[in-house]
Amino acid sequence: MAKLIDQLAEFESLPDSAHVRPAIVCALLGCTSTTIWRMTVDGRMPKPKKISEKVTGFHVGELRAFMDRFKPVTGKYDSAEKKKKAK
Repeated sequence: MAKLIDQLAEFESLPDSAHVRPAIVCALLGCTSTTIWRMTVDGRMPKPKKISEKVTGFHVGELRAFMDRFKPVTGKYDSAEKKKKAK
């Protein structure tokens, strides 16, 4: 767990050309890995790159751009947005 926390703390200092593993993406977005993969398949999120045979990583620059426009997809958020639009 400490390793994940350290990597999250270092995320802002990474260059846009770096790559991060899916566990970091899950922690950054507060989503499960299933949600991350579902969002990549349906095009809502940038697709990861295959770094080696067993390692997949998300491009930090693409991930930052995505996070700038990311909206949580929880039921709570959706209900609040619908109420705001109804007024």
